[in-house]
Amino acid sequence: MIKIGTLELPPEILWIDRYKWSSVFQGDVTTLGGKLIVQAIARTNGRPVTLSATSNQGWLTLSQVEALTALASVPGQHYLFEYGTFSATIVFNHSNPPALDLEPLVNGSEPSDFHLGTIKLITL
Repeated sequence: MIKIGTLELPPEILWIDRYKWSSVFQGDVTTLGGKLIVQAIARTNGRPVTLSATSNQGWLTLSQVEALTALASVPGQHYLFEYGTFSATIVFNHSNPPALDLEPLVNGSEPSDFHLGTIKLITL
């Protein structure tokens, strides 16, 4: 099951950057003496969650697109995100616009018409 808040999304929608994130943040600097100093900390949030409805799978209905648009239009609102056994508090990622990049597969004006594109979220 895939949900944002109470909105259920198609089970075929893909989380395309699920394994492109590291829970370790590392920085390094070279001193004037030429010594490398490396510091690392554990990250507990800030994980990108990019969901993709492609031409082959995960299509969204117009009613789902309208519900997502309503959720994304509330600045800073937190939602529970569930993707199988993974769950986290998320916000829509407006710092990397657009947070919703959706387009109709066909006409797009009927409630049952399908849409595809991406939904950008970030964990808190």
